[in-house]
Amino acid sequence: MRQFLVKHAMFTVSDLDQYLFTQGANKTKTRKALLTYYRNKGLIVPVRCGLYISVPAGEDPEKVRPNPLLCRV
Repeated sequence: MRQFLVKHAMFTVSDLDQYLFTQGANKTKTRKALLTYYRNKGLIVPVRCGLYISVPAGEDPEKVRPNPLLCRV
């Protein structure tokens, strides 16, 4: 999962589902548990429903803001 976050500054739930499938984890509960865990750890921040940004190492999750141009996807 950390490899995924390093490679994806911004990602959707669908992106994460595809990654998890390649790793052999294809259950919705797995995705939900990982999203909750990484949100609580401050390693990802929700932008809107189904869209997240990765928090760069050493950054404060409260201060990380997504690129507004990318959020229009």
